[in-house]
Amino acid sequence: MIYSNFKNKELSMLGFGAMRLPINEDESINYEKAAELFDYALKNGVNYFDTAFGYHNGKSAEFVGNCLSKYDRSSYFLANKMPPWGVKEPADLDKIFEKQLCDLKTDYIDFYLLHALGDDNYQKMIDLGAYDFCLEKKKNGIIRHMGFSFHGSLKTLEALIAYGKSRNGWDFIQIQFNYLDYFSGNAKAEYDMITAAGIPIIVMEPVRGGKLADLPIRAKAVLSNANPDITPAELALRWVAEFDNVVTILSGMSNEAQVKENISTLSECKPLDE
Repeated sequence: MIYSNFKNKELSMLGFGAMRLPINEDESINYEKAAELFDYALKNGVNYFDTAFGYHNGKSAEFVGNCLSKYDRSSYFLANKMPPWGVKEPADLDKIFEKQLCDLKTDYIDFYLLHALGDDNYQKMIDLGAYDFCLEKKKNGIIRHMGFSFHGSLKTLEALIAYGKSRNGWDFIQIQFNYLDYFSGNAKAEYDMITAAGIPIIVMEPVRGGKLADLPIRAKAVLSNANPDITPAELALRWVAEFDNVVTILSGMSNEAQVKENISTLSECKPLDE
């Protein structure tokens, strides 16, 4: 596994996103199959596991806690998020956070995010004291690193970076980053703005929700002609991994084949040629 240095911690370049776990017919998490994926990932170098309040109908964090609690807590990093849609008043912050700690069977969270901040909710979260809440938890060691995941305009991103700079800063920012959004959306501008501010980036949706793993016929032909031995998913991950300010790439893996391929892809540095 390739590792990146984040504040003197070694993070696996591949992070396991627990939002698309194997499920049963009733859409509940298939604990046995999902646990096998986590066990394999851990044994093969993955040490970053990401969940959120709403994943799998609110059951993702509980699964993550049950699955990982059998391992040495210092051997992996946990990421969780405060959901803006669940916060109606300041007291909700503590209620949600305490439930998250309970679900994860832990007394601290390594990477804690204000979830999916954007144009319509970021000011609300600031006004309700979410930043100060996280900062206080960080001072007490209950949150080790604080940041936010982002879905909004460049103007809002600029405002959030400036707000953090005026306070105690942001330790990291999570953005949707892939070659489609880089050339056809705002991903390049977001990356450049965050990097210029000196803030590390965690990447979500490197394969664009699976769309870049199942390319249109013409796109597959271009890739096959360039290199018939590289899969579309491998290309997407390797492209993201070449950016210096990316510390972890999240993948919402659902089966053994995806886990094995992604681990193989990010277990050695294989730069893409022009």
